[in-house]
Amino acid sequence: MTAPIARKRVLAVGQFVVDMLVKPVERHPPADVADIVDFIRLDTGGCTLNAARVLHKLGVPVRLSGLIGDDRLGEFLLTEIARSGMDSSGLREKPGAATSSSIVLISPSGERSFFHCPGATAEMTLVDIREEDLEWSDIVHLAGTCELNSLDITAFLEKAKRLGKVVSLDVDYDPQGRWGERVKPWLPYLSYFLPSRKEAAVISGQSEIDEILDYFAESGVKTTVVKMGKEGCAARAPDRRTLRQPAFKVDVVDATGAGDAFVGGFLAGVAEGCSLKECLRMGCAAGALTVTALGAGAGLTDRAQFDAFIQEHTK
Repeated sequence: MTAPIARKRVLAVGQFVVDMLVKPVERHPPADVADIVDFIRLDTGGCTLNAARVLHKLGVPVRLSGLIGDDRLGEFLLTEIARSGMDSSGLREKPGAATSSSIVLISPSGERSFFHCPGATAEMTLVDIREEDLEWSDIVHLAGTCELNSLDITAFLEKAKRLGKVVSLDVDYDPQGRWGERVKPWLPYLSYFLPSRKEAAVISGQSEIDEILDYFAESGVKTTVVKMGKEGCAARAPDRRTLRQPAFKVDVVDATGAGDAFVGGFLAGVAEGCSLKECLRMGCAAGALTVTALGAGAGLTDRAQFDAFIQEHTK
């Protein structure tokens, strides 16, 4: 009989969002004109929750930590999280605040554009992250950083590292273009940094992937993983080796949450003590499965499907 895998526990901190998905959207209609679409649907999202959902489906103990509003969207979010079986004990309602929400416009090819309201996420501070949740965790993953305007992120990362946690960070799109100036102080505290190629290029000021990876290694990041969409990913290991993993080829239905799913798959490998190469493969598999269905994470159903997908596509 095979012994169960001893998985580390992950505290997922940051952004929790209600998404309104609209598909297909080929244009922005002019004033007083209504275009007919196939569907409009509510779903749960946000880069922190999307990654946590994948971790949960893959059997990794994960707990959510962040702020939501005391509104109808917050009720919907909590109901859906409870239905999934995830641990939401670290989520707090902010009186008078709106729950973070997005309208996601999906093109016929699966590409997305957004209207977004940060809501309660922008009001989260250090006191909203419970000490008991930090103590419970082995890995601390922070995401949605460009919306965490009230959180002293440097102090939080320093605290997590001081407590001996494995620290992971994923940035998101910053419409104010502050990536470089904000992110650089965080880098020395990171066990894993997981930006997209575009984000990594803006933060580092470099364009070539090897130069990007060099920059983050020299800035103190232990392991940098750059997500490159259809090109897969590239990583710089602590011993300065560069590893690459091609993307799995699948039919794209909706790319919403694909990068977040990659993070969830990658961290599942970290939680299970896998090699960096295997973690990259797991990340790419989670991202690939996610884009095969509508909504962030819907394409990945459970661990059995995930393992079968990897086995079939790596023969």
